[in-house]
Amino acid sequence: MNAQTTQMESQLFSLGANISHLCDNVKKKQAELQMLQRTKALSTILDTQMPYPDDWSVVEKDYTRSLDGAIAALTNSLLRLPISGNVQVNVKDVAKALNSAVKTADMIAHQMQMFFLKVNVFL
Repeated sequence: MNAQTTQMESQLFSLGANISHLCDNVKKKQAELQMLQRTKALSTILDTQMPYPDDWSVVEKDYTRSLDGAIAALTNSLLRLPISGNVQVNVKDVAKALNSAVKTADMIAHQMQMFFLKVNVFL
């Protein structure tokens, strides 16, 4: 009877160790599954977003043209200003024009920052 008890205790201990080992394997597999699910989700997001970085060159050209046009317009305006004689300027109109140019530049800068933040998320 003592031998049977010892054998049963040994088997029970062995089963406990096996169960513990299986629990550890299940936890590892769950972590691996979560990683694979996250990788799949990221891959799906990247696949849907891939056309957008390709369009960046078009957007960049549009912004560059817009900025070049604004710079040229401001340069032309400055060149037309009389630099001698009796100069009269409507300060309110000049202030409005400059304010509009600053708002446009701020808007472009903000859009660029938002784009770069989106790009950095995917990198």
